[in-house]
Amino acid sequence: QNNVSPHHIRHRGCELRNSPSGHGVLLGDQSNFNEFLWCSIHDNGASKPDGSSDNHGFYVQSNDNVFDGCDIYNQAHGYAFHVYNGTQSRDRILRNRIWNCAVGGMDVHGNEHIVALNRIWLEGLEANGIYLGDNGQTTGGTLVAHNAVWNVWAAVVIRPGGLAPRVLNNAWEMTRSGIELEDQGAI
Repeated sequence: QNNVSPHHIRHRGCELRNSPSGHGVLLGDQSNFNEFLWCSIHDNGASKPDGSSDNHGFYVQSNDNVFDGCDIYNQAHGYAFHVYNGTQSRDRILRNRIWNCAVGGMDVHGNEHIVALNRIWLEGLEANGIYLGDNGQTTGGTLVAHNAVWNVWAAVVIRPGGLAPRVLNNAWEMTRSGIELEDQGAI
């Protein structure tokens, strides 16, 4: 039997909500070239019985996806975007509005992503706007530009082990730090 993951699917104007025990959207590692345009992803995920939480608006393990103009909010136990696994690359996260996501706005791993023109506000939460890389997983060639981030702990956190991303022309307000090199202090 040949298992083929769905790919090349355009989702336009969808509302995905109220998934109590999972992600709003899960894209597996073979589900490439998808588009989410002007969608609303909200009120998904609950903590696990052990108290941990990792239910996100978008949990992305695949390549070459576009997320444009979406509203992602009220993720009680996760990020709006968790782009995970150092092998994926070239996702476009553009013009999204993100608010009230308990863990943070985005956690981005992989290469050659474009994260631009997003608006992130996390009212009253000790969370960060955009995390880049982790544990040696690269963010080489990733561009983080023209995002507005406010009311967060740090606007952009670059974790150790990742290759240098390009972080340009972002704005932040009401943050402890603008750009933070994790375990190395703020800059």
